[in-house]
Amino acid sequence: MKTSVVNSETRLHGWPLVVARILVFTMMAATVGLFALALSDSLTSLAVPCADPRINFKVNHCLIGSAHVAPLARLGITPHALALAAVALSCLSLLLAEGAAAVLLWHRSNDWMALLVALMFILAPMALTPVLRILPSHTGILQEPAGILSAASDLSILLLLVLFPSGRFVPRWLWIPSLTLVLFSPVDAFLPQEVGAVLFLGLLLCLGASQIYRYRWVSTPVQRQQTKWVVYGFILLIGINQLFWLPYGLIPALRQSDSLYILLAYPDDFFQLSIVVVTFSVAILRHRLWDIDALINKTLVYGVLTGILGTLYACLVIALSTLAGAINGLAVGQPAVLVISTLTIVTLFRPVLMRIQTLIDRHFYRQKYDAEKALAAFSTSLRNEVDLSHMHEQLLAIVQETMQPTFLSLWIFSMTRQVSEGEIRGESLSCEEDRLGREHFNSSSTDPEKGSMNAHKPQPF
Repeated sequence: MKTSVVNSETRLHGWPLVVARILVFTMMAATVGLFALALSDSLTSLAVPCADPRINFKVNHCLIGSAHVAPLARLGITPHALALAAVALSCLSLLLAEGAAAVLLWHRSNDWMALLVALMFILAPMALTPVLRILPSHTGILQEPAGILSAASDLSILLLLVLFPSGRFVPRWLWIPSLTLVLFSPVDAFLPQEVGAVLFLGLLLCLGASQIYRYRWVSTPVQRQQTKWVVYGFILLIGINQLFWLPYGLIPALRQSDSLYILLAYPDDFFQLSIVVVTFSVAILRHRLWDIDALINKTLVYGVLTGILGTLYACLVIALSTLAGAINGLAVGQPAVLVISTLTIVTLFRPVLMRIQTLIDRHFYRQKYDAEKALAAFSTSLRNEVDLSHMHEQLLAIVQETMQPTFLSLWIFSMTRQVSEGEIRGESLSCEEDRLGREHFNSSSTDPEKGSMNAHKPQPF
């Protein structure tokens, strides 16, 4: 198995490494085996409509309800075809998760943080695929193993949140709220709803504050880049999740029993799984870590730009339509209004983009983009610096701050030795040139084909 150099804080060796690998491979075999055993029955169970999908979608995880059959029939889709599509999506999700876990195991098998991330990938399909999600709520021989793997999936996510990226509890007492959160799940049903909500929210805030403390005061530059990738992925995950659930909660028509909108939940889960797999894989494998800064910058710029131009476009359409209707009595939504609004947005796109880019660079990336001032300050301090080791640290720090390289080294050569070697080489070269000149002079004076030097002298008459 291929291994690579990893952080010493998360490196495993000896029998702990063997135990960790056995655990991860056992979980992978159990998840894939459970999926294979449930595959045949899932086609039948997912094709059976539930009585009320608005309730049983969360309790029994039904794919469709009885009210969905008629709208699907009008689209030419049968319940069996929809169940087949759900199973195909589950297979794709399982392949993505297990494949990403295999890559991590191949490259970082001696890093226990990579093993924990791989374990999270392996168990993620338990909550994000239709085939495995329905198993804990169905009676049968597979119910108990599915429940154990689902609990293990929740535990791996919690451990990853409190240990990533250094593999240590920061601060050290963080294991107390983590253990409290683990013990909270079994007793949640016996607590009043208000007490349980307040306790759960307090524990989550504690975990969030610990990650902020870790990022600001404990993490190394590489670990901060890893954290940026993961936080960026979680923000995208929440955004995609809310793009699905906000319309469902705000638009009553989407909550009707015959609405097919709820069927988009499983593709939404697949996109969330893809985001988690990509961001954590980049963070663990440390591939193109520093690209996250440019990615965050572009996301901020184009996100703000989309919001501003979208709002401006809607306001222009409403204002021009109202104005046209008040003056000429024209119908709202006429083509001229849409054309004028579109041309206005196209004209404003470039100037607004440049302005937003400047503002974001000035307020959020000033330290990185102001390389000129940083280098000028370093040059000023260099004139009075006599300590070579201190100058070495300052130089590395300024290059790291202004250029953000992935690897940085500094070699210092002895100038005295270089000068001495240069003088010796210069003297040798001069001697060699003199020798070659004398040889050329002698050969020219004795070469019979070119004649002697005396032959070129003017002869007396």
